[in-house]
Amino acid sequence: RITQALSSMLGDAEIVSSDIAEGMLRYGLHHRHIDVAVCGDMENLPFAERAFDLCFSNMAMQWCSSPKAVLSSLYRVLKPGGQLCFSTLLPGTMRELARAWASVDTAVHVNQFASNQQWREAMSQLGFLVRYEEFCVELEYFADFSALANSLKQVGAHNVNTGRRLGLLGRQQYRALLAAYEQMRAPERGLPLSYVVAYWVLEKN
Repeated sequence: RITQALSSMLGDAEIVSSDIAEGMLRYGLHHRHIDVAVCGDMENLPFAERAFDLCFSNMAMQWCSSPKAVLSSLYRVLKPGGQLCFSTLLPGTMRELARAWASVDTAVHVNQFASNQQWREAMSQLGFLVRYEEFCVELEYFADFSALANSLKQVGAHNVNTGRRLGLLGRQQYRALLAAYEQMRAPERGLPLSYVVAYWVLEKN
């Protein structure tokens, strides 16, 4: 949807899409939303320096190793005066899930996202100018835990932290997890899940 919208907004601009998943790129090419598809890692983008006027990323950069790593990569491929528009997740995201897991064991089950301060420090160190920023909390509700887990799977919310649980979850522990989450159920709405979202528009100085 995003590449299609960008193509409509930017007229004759060439839209280049990069993703680490080849299947995503094939889908975009098949539906004619993008002009060029390049498989690559956003922390080490396979493009020349100063190649782009605009870089856009939606809900992907939170999976990187650090804000500075991914912002450095994007800064390198932007032209002077070029803009980076992106959304990402901040601490507090999936806090209900973290709380439920805490009643089961001490392993890390929910991603620990970089803070607003960490993002701002990386922007400043690299020389990005902040042209726009917005923060909000989006709440979703689910009929049951199975629906919630399926939603996380669809958005690619995989656990990338050290200290994560590596073994299978026992039946007794799974029941404890469900019971803990049920205590947070909102009447007539369901099980809540929070996303703390940051939107930024940066300019390469």
